[in-house]
Amino acid sequence: MTTLENRPVVVGVDGCPDCVLALDWAIEEARLTGRRLVLAHAEPDPYAAPIVEGAWAPAAEAQAVREVSDRILREAANLVRARGYEPPVTTVVHTGRPANVLLDAADGASLMVVGGHRGAMLAELTLGSVSADLVRTSGCPVVAVHGVGEEGGPVVVGVDGTALSEPAVEFAFAFAARRGLAVRAVHAWRGGPSLEHGLGGGPHEEHRRALAESLGGMRERYPDVPVRLDVPARPAVEALLAEASAASLLVVGSRRHSARVGLLLGSVSQAVLRRVSCPVAVVAPSP
Repeated sequence: MTTLENRPVVVGVDGCPDCVLALDWAIEEARLTGRRLVLAHAEPDPYAAPIVEGAWAPAAEAQAVREVSDRILREAANLVRARGYEPPVTTVVHTGRPANVLLDAADGASLMVVGGHRGAMLAELTLGSVSADLVRTSGCPVVAVHGVGEEGGPVVVGVDGTALSEPAVEFAFAFAARRGLAVRAVHAWRGGPSLEHGLGGGPHEEHRRALAESLGGMRERYPDVPVRLDVPARPAVEALLAEASAASLLVVGSRRHSARVGLLLGSVSQAVLRRVSCPVAVVAPSP
């Protein structure tokens, strides 16, 4: 049984440039949290068609496939050692679709980390083809690393006032506390620019008070984390992308979905994943 204390950080490695960024991010997070690091690689079926458009699909025998997998994992392990990560590193390699292999490896993990726009694993995680059973059993946040983010920038978290965003808020505060960063909580609402800066009250101040109240527990738990509240009267995706331009991390909540719509497919999380340039953590409620 995997206990809370030894739940690892799992990172997908596939040899793409974004994989290096994801691996660097995962190494630092594992170091700061004192968790084990697991490198997961999906080995394509040498006798099948390409798994996703643009993915490497071997035409040679299985030995050639294994040699490529060994090289990818060896280079990843070398990078881990070069970054000074000392605990033993576990490697997992299986034949199959990248998303399925990664989700299997992440069963019982504390965190799943994948590369960004060019990574095959992220493409499958966001676009679908993941079985509903794997989605339900993964039970951990997913971080997509599109870039390094703004060094020293705040942790931006979307707050919608429902239970859906509570795990995302908790993740954001814990992450900020570990790294000595501020939290910028964003609650977007559809009020129109003319109401955004109301005098002495009105909808803007009501939303601000509600946001402050929803963060009360986290601010008490993490008193040393600076917090800024933003309640822009604009669509949520626009507001989050604007704040994320100077962020070290963007955190959003998401529902768990069936295989037809994909693991991370929510209207906000999906749009953000496609357009943001900093790392994004998608945090769903526990299954």
